[in-house]
Amino acid sequence: MSGEPAGNKAPAWRLAVRLVGYLRKYRMIFAAYFVGMLLLSAVDRGRAALIKPLFDEFGAEEVQATCGECGTVSSAADEEALLHCTKCGENLAGGEIETLQWDKLYLLAWIALGISVLIFPLKYMKEYLSFYLVQRSINDLRNEVTGHILKLPLSRVQNEKTGDLLSRVTTDAVQLSSAMTFLCSDIFLKPFMILAAMGLLLWASPLLGAITIAIFPLYGLPVYLLGKKMRRTSKMALDKMGEATESQVQFYSGIRIVKAYNREEHEMEEYRKLNWAYFRKTMSSRKRRALSQSITELGISLMIAGMIIVGGFLFLKEEMTGGGMAVFALGVAMLNQPMKQLTRSYNVFQESLAAAERVFYVLDMEVDPPDPADAVPVEGLGEGIEYRNVTFAYNSDPVLSDVSLTVSPGQVIALVGPSGAGKSTLIDLLCRFYRPQKGSIRIGGTDVNRFQRSSLLEQIAMVTQDPFLFNDTIGENIRYGNLSSTQEEIEEAAKAAHIHDFISGIPDRYDTGVGERGSKLSGGQRQRITIARAILKNPAILLLDEATSALDTESEQMVQKALAELMERGGSNRITFVIAHRISTVKRADRILMLENGRIVESGTHDELMEIDGAYANLYRKQFAD
Repeated sequence: MSGEPAGNKAPAWRLAVRLVGYLRKYRMIFAAYFVGMLLLSAVDRGRAALIKPLFDEFGAEEVQATCGECGTVSSAADEEALLHCTKCGENLAGGEIETLQWDKLYLLAWIALGISVLIFPLKYMKEYLSFYLVQRSINDLRNEVTGHILKLPLSRVQNEKTGDLLSRVTTDAVQLSSAMTFLCSDIFLKPFMILAAMGLLLWASPLLGAITIAIFPLYGLPVYLLGKKMRRTSKMALDKMGEATESQVQFYSGIRIVKAYNREEHEMEEYRKLNWAYFRKTMSSRKRRALSQSITELGISLMIAGMIIVGGFLFLKEEMTGGGMAVFALGVAMLNQPMKQLTRSYNVFQESLAAAERVFYVLDMEVDPPDPADAVPVEGLGEGIEYRNVTFAYNSDPVLSDVSLTVSPGQVIALVGPSGAGKSTLIDLLCRFYRPQKGSIRIGGTDVNRFQRSSLLEQIAMVTQDPFLFNDTIGENIRYGNLSSTQEEIEEAAKAAHIHDFISGIPDRYDTGVGERGSKLSGGQRQRITIARAILKNPAILLLDEATSALDTESEQMVQKALAELMERGGSNRITFVIAHRISTVKRADRILMLENGRIVESGTHDELMEIDGAYANLYRKQFAD
């Protein structure tokens, strides 16, 4: 992306904190989710503790009876051995004898059943709430990025690659769901499960558990280091995906030119190169992920080998029971699964952080400055529009130099001059798309920077050289000028723009789709629809930027009629700026401004400027020399 620092790499923890910030709105849901995960970890791993009594205690004492004389409880291996009280010698035959194994088994069975019943809602809550938190957060993030782009200065948006911006809002934002899943679920649940499994190992055998836990960091460090490298390669892969998306946007937008010049294969070859570069970077990242997971498997294998060797030795020396050995083996298995999942999730998280870098880079771009606290709405044009010594430069070379101009309500001002003279910049400054480095622009005596931006733009309508239509219906494209307008008002505007007859002659009339950028319509039809849009808005300031220069003669005549209708409707309450290369479109203006090299070199009516016989007259003769 243009202007992005090559070394702009925020620490992983800082990116993680920013991502977690999107959960703040849902903290109550997250709190319930967090408690549920704690319970799930404890209950899920606690089930293994039920195995130890089955191995160690069953069979040691099978029956017991209570002496009727002294109340002593006596135990034996079976009923035949339980004849007399062990304290007073009283005969216990015929007394009530309890079978301990069955009682213990019933107890363990009820505990296991209760745990199973409890795990069901906890698992459901974990899966549902995890997905809910991740998707809501990503949805909020995508909305924020899109809204932020819309608030960027026009100059910044024009300097960026459309495809790369699109890739950051779509591909990158979607990839962030993996990072959010890690932060919402895996970073909490899997460590809880690992800790619970470690506690089970220490309970089964403190010595063997300590040895197993000691091995843990030996493969944790390589996994961490590989994860950081995966983030770098994933960032490169996403950059390549942005370039590939930009390539697609360009040849889709210019598909007519691509086909006209027979360049399909050329464009496809360019796309193949970019796609191959993306593939190579992606495989580089996956290679590190595979290595990381293999290291995890090696560590787990070492733990199992240690359990067999050391555990077997302890068991043979009778320092570890069969139940303890069984629980320890189950604990290692319970440690195995979350370790694999955590390693896999951590690797994906590191790759997703590359997407977070690209998305947050957009969010860190400076937006248009907000309205000042004392901003006021536009209350009409007052005495008109005034440019006071305005100087503006996009980079270092001035586009406008010390321009001063006063326009009264009701006037039509034509701006003429060679390309690059500053005509479009003059009206862009009025819209506050840019801000002059020197001087000021005033409406009714008030600097435009003191107006509420929305109020200022409500007074303005623009018709450009390249008529832009949204991929919607004709009616909705006209309604864009006034979202609260009725169908009757839309049709009245279309009539004034000399496009209603055409619309009435097609099957779906105003419900007809126009296609991408109005591709289903001719240039003249598109232009008249944008004029209808401006008529519907009924602005106080009308800006016509090369509105007829790209049209054929017949279309231009129709558009000229529509433009005449548009300018006449404003009467004395509207100021109109007309930019045109064709002198024929500006001869009827109240005043013509001739611009050269960012300066107004001549000003007057057509007849006055022809009489001066200067730059304007020279331009007029060049255009009409034949």
